[in-house]
Amino acid sequence: MNHEDKGRALRMAARYLGLKGALWRNPETGMEALLEKAYQVALEAAEPRHCLVRCPVRVEEGEGEETPRVFFGALPALPSRHLARLLAGCREGYALLATLGMKLDLTLRRLMVSDPALAAAAGACGSALIEVYIDGVLRLAQASLAAAGEHLTPRFSPGYGDVPLTVQPGLIALCKGSSLGVYVTQANQMIPEKSVSAVMGITREKANACLLGCSNCGKRDCPFREEEA
Repeated sequence: MNHEDKGRALRMAARYLGLKGALWRNPETGMEALLEKAYQVALEAAEPRHCLVRCPVRVEEGEGEETPRVFFGALPALPSRHLARLLAGCREGYALLATLGMKLDLTLRRLMVSDPALAAAAGACGSALIEVYIDGVLRLAQASLAAAGEHLTPRFSPGYGDVPLTVQPGLIALCKGSSLGVYVTQANQMIPEKSVSAVMGITREKANACLLGCSNCGKRDCPFREEEA
């Protein structure tokens, strides 16, 4: 992580903790020192790994009010209006799995006993670190696609919109999650906790391309929206 990545991760972690604007930098709160310490704890425990799998994509439009079905790689057909809209016109896409590993999970569990405040801050920093890491992975993927005139759509994760968490096991298997040390519970939650799965399309329509960062997102009222430094 470079200095810019660190600054972004700290701001993101502060938002995850409910600290608006630059409140966390107020010396009277002591939050900046806590977050700096927590960031270092999370960074030292994190063992980031990822898998990107390029897959064929097909969207089958429904008749009338029928929900469209999305065929993504080896996954079962997914009835989803949101995913069909995202992947419209795409013939291929990427399945993504990224994780910070079990060492961070174990570190956070120990801290919950010895220092709950530091544990909460380090957990927020871990959530921020995985997002910054994924953005870096996708920037490299976009740079590679650009040479062929292709672009990535935004990513979409199970549990959002009308895509249920029950998709999770198949998506993790598609990304060979066990090789990354990622598993799914009976409740379809991922272990390690700081893991992210998603799908995205590969499009030739630049208007549909993913522009990374909050400034390029249309959801202006998002509570986690990143502010300028």
